[in-house]
Amino acid sequence: MGIYHTISTNDGETLKLTLNFGAVYALSKKNKELADEYFDMQRNLQKNQDKATELDMAKFIYIAYRCAHIDEDDVMNLEEFLYKITESREELSRTFSALYGVKKKQGSPMPSKGQRKKKR
Repeated sequence: MGIYHTISTNDGETLKLTLNFGAVYALSKKNKELADEYFDMQRNLQKNQDKATELDMAKFIYIAYRCAHIDEDDVMNLEEFLYKITESREELSRTFSALYGVKKKQGSPMPSKGQRKKKR
């Protein structure tokens, strides 16, 4: 078992997604080409995290979809998946961030100069 995420579809369904290590390993055995694309994307995202396009995010999510359905024979291909998933850019970004592990930068815990009390 692993952690599963979901993404909405245009017709109101939800699709299960995962990128746990076991699922990625199974993908590499069942569909080496897609697994290699995942590893290439990982390397590129580590270097250029802020430059991921919406299409990059959608493809990354597609790979998570394939990992979550690794033992199923009737899965969507990439094009079918892209037409089916939500058109909400916010949900796409949020789901990508959850899968990739991107954390939003929090404000500094240190108060600003104006907020700090002056020592006398």
